[in-house]
Amino acid sequence: MECPSCGRPVVEGQAFCGVCGAPLEPPVPVPAQPPAAVEPPAPEPVAPPVPPVPPAPPAAVAPPVPPAPEPVVPPVAATQQMPAQAAPPAYNEAAYQQQYAQPAYQQPQQPPRKKKTGLIIAIVAVVFVLLACAVVGAVVAFRSLADNVNEVTTQEPVISEEPAEADGYASAEEALAATYSSDWVFELQWDDGDIRTYWAGPPNSEFTDEVVVERSASGMWSVTQSVALEFGEPGLLPEDEAVATVMNFLDLIMQDRPLEAQQLCVPPFSEDPASAQYSNGDFIGYDIEGVTAEDDMTFWVHTVEEWRWGVEEFEYWVVPTELGYFIADLRPY
Repeated sequence: MECPSCGRPVVEGQAFCGVCGAPLEPPVPVPAQPPAAVEPPAPEPVAPPVPPVPPAPPAAVAPPVPPAPEPVVPPVAATQQMPAQAAPPAYNEAAYQQQYAQPAYQQPQQPPRKKKTGLIIAIVAVVFVLLACAVVGAVVAFRSLADNVNEVTTQEPVISEEPAEADGYASAEEALAATYSSDWVFELQWDDGDIRTYWAGPPNSEFTDEVVVERSASGMWSVTQSVALEFGEPGLLPEDEAVATVMNFLDLIMQDRPLEAQQLCVPPFSEDPASAQYSNGDFIGYDIEGVTAEDDMTFWVHTVEEWRWGVEEFEYWVVPTELGYFIADLRPY
């Protein structure tokens, strides 16, 4: 069965064409024809009359397959005469594809982009101006710094009598450690409260420098003077050297550093327990009352020492050696 509109094959009993959608006419049933009358044969005169033969029943006709019920197309009466229909047109594949083919998807056109040449040129110009300003600023700063350096180097150094608080240290030892190498050895030679004199030198050698450390009004210590010692000899008189040795010894005893104090002594005093005694905080202070020189270049240094139990006076016998002056004996004054 074919569609009367497009000529495409369709299933029998379908109400509409699956291709073009045209309605399909149901098949018209062909009415059954009545059987033709059978004339009885003429009787013969001799033969007896033969009864008429009953007509044969009509052949059973298979009922037509009823079409699928469709609410749109009403059924056609059996007695209605269907007009003759024209033959369906021949199927044309090219025309069908042209008629039912869907149009190809076309991407919507986008508006043309605006050129950014002007914006790029403006950005490049701004960057160029900034770079030029930076270069000019750097040149000006460099020239100013060079002028300042030249001005500073041409001026004479100024030594301040009072050390700046920012450059000071909490103790004289910290000031020495910040000025010299950490392995250097320092020996206190003179202590006047706010002024201390040290001999300094590398380890396992003689002292090479005489260093003066001062305390400012703010309580901060700093190195104010450093001079070289000639051939290990201090730049002081022998009497001053002897006094410095005794002061250094008493300072170490006051700080509870008896073993270091004993290194400033020679026999017979170095063998006396008094050369390496602990003060345990009982030694409060001392004063140098005088110095007595002997003919052999030895000195007796008179001290007044304040202890918690009272005031005591002693005389320390200081003798010269190859390494300087050392304490050789002690006696009450």
